[in-house]
Amino acid sequence: MRPTPSSSPRKRPTFSWTIGSKNASHNDSQGCLPVELYRPIVEALAWGSRNSTTSGRDMLNLSLTCRAFQTEAERVLYRDIEIIYGTKQSFLLSETVGARTAKYVSRLTIVNYGIAIPRSRFSFMKRREPLSVTIPFALMSGMRYLVLTRRPSPQTSEALRINGEVPEDHLLSLLSEQVPENTISSFRCTLPVSDATIKFLERQSSINILGLGVTDTPGVTNWETFRSPTFLPNLEAVRAVKIDNNLEALMLSHRVSGLVFESWVPSPPQWGGYACHITFLDLSAIPLSNNREVATFLQKAINVRFLLISSYNLQLQQETFALLSPLVHLWMLSVTIIPSSAKSGYFAALCRKYGTQVPSLQCVGINGAPRMSLHKTADATWEPRIRVGDGWVQQPDLGDQGFAADLDV
Repeated sequence: MRPTPSSSPRKRPTFSWTIGSKNASHNDSQGCLPVELYRPIVEALAWGSRNSTTSGRDMLNLSLTCRAFQTEAERVLYRDIEIIYGTKQSFLLSETVGARTAKYVSRLTIVNYGIAIPRSRFSFMKRREPLSVTIPFALMSGMRYLVLTRRPSPQTSEALRINGEVPEDHLLSLLSEQVPENTISSFRCTLPVSDATIKFLERQSSINILGLGVTDTPGVTNWETFRSPTFLPNLEAVRAVKIDNNLEALMLSHRVSGLVFESWVPSPPQWGGYACHITFLDLSAIPLSNNREVATFLQKAINVRFLLISSYNLQLQQETFALLSPLVHLWMLSVTIIPSSAKSGYFAALCRKYGTQVPSLQCVGINGAPRMSLHKTADATWEPRIRVGDGWVQQPDLGDQGFAADLDV
């Protein structure tokens, strides 16, 4: 006789969300997602909320749903972290970066290293001594981008020393000892270069993007190593706050192809010796009102294909496009408008009117209101597109009358 529900109650099926469970029953397997689906779901959430103030909390909440999502969410949460010494957040973050999560760190930014956290900020903890922050560099096997900097703070003016060393040198010594050799691909340090900096860089021959602060620091004894052609053999691009003899010697010996000026600097003395190798040039820190200085840079950088400039208070004029005429290989121009509220249509009109002075130019990006891009078509006309959400929308041809109206702004 067939059992009745009262005599033989049916058990409710249980579902297991554990990836790769060998003992999962048929009913359990119906509740499992394929392994390859978890990461796209997490990456889609990270991309969709990347500009949201709640993106970190959304990812944290997702990591608490199940172990499968925890692994992928932590991969996103910890791949780009910033530790600001002297803050409560730095201590809490350092406490969570351990054996399980440190391997996910791809980009690490360290700010104001060496500043202790005042005990008053942790009134709920029974500690009398200041709290220290410890970073497990040796466990960060996936770290490829490293940034060291210092920002204004009430405590940064104090002459702090750690074991007799200045904080920066102590930090670089730790990095030299704990970070595996030849794993860093991008290194940026806005602090004055010291012997400890050069020693760390010697162990990271894999670096291809280098950003340095002052490179004429007195008391440094390893400048000969810094200028050597065998130093950083894979170097391709440099971010420079100031270009002096030491940095110029480095670029001359390595045929650097990318150069970013992070502040206004005069034309370097030996600019002509390596400018011909530059294919990516960022001059956005140099005001376009100083056309003579910009012209000095561009006249010798004839092989530039990608150029970034800034326009302050609608200073982009016909003369600017005349300055670009020596760049016979220029393919893309990116213009950042300051202030960002200025109308992009004004610049689009200028590009359409004077862009013929640079025949090789194929694309112009305008970071203004709204964000706009211009693409040269097969019949040598400019096709405007505006940024909408995560994509670009083609704009109808406004005609000469529409662009002329923008020029009157």
